[in-house]
Amino acid sequence: MPLSLNEIHNGNHFEELVGQYFQQLNGVVNAPAIGGDGGIDVIVNFPVRDQITGAFYERKWIVQCKFINANIGCREIQTVNIPALIHSRNAVGYLLICKRSPTTTLTRFFEQLKQNCRFNYCYEVWTGTQFENRLALKYELHEQFFPNYWYEQQQRLINNNI
Repeated sequence: MPLSLNEIHNGNHFEELVGQYFQQLNGVVNAPAIGGDGGIDVIVNFPVRDQITGAFYERKWIVQCKFINANIGCREIQTVNIPALIHSRNAVGYLLICKRSPTTTLTRFFEQLKQNCRFNYCYEVWTGTQFENRLALKYELHEQFFPNYWYEQQQRLINNNI
């Protein structure tokens, strides 16, 4: 049995998983209050050290989570002006993480944002499969968020050691 986002219970659990994932990557995670989030589910700050001066800088990302059992289209994010959101939060980019996949229209929309952004903001979309592949390498999260997968892996280890 592969690791699957189907073990995640709801959108809040999904947002918690996303936050924990980025903490595992040494990001400093802030989550706005639950409810109308204005296109922000998680804010991640990555400290970056300048190797010449030794100074630290922050790279801030706005993360939107869509835990819907369908492909995500422009309609699901149409209330958000993504470039304005990035600018207003002094961030470098916007990451949309989908439980399933983005539609072709949404993928094209993000490509157009990348090509036409005069501020060089980053615009990324991760499919559920891409996120699952990243999560598979974060063993620390398996027991908490993927108990069935974790249990199966533990049984496999036990059986291989017999």
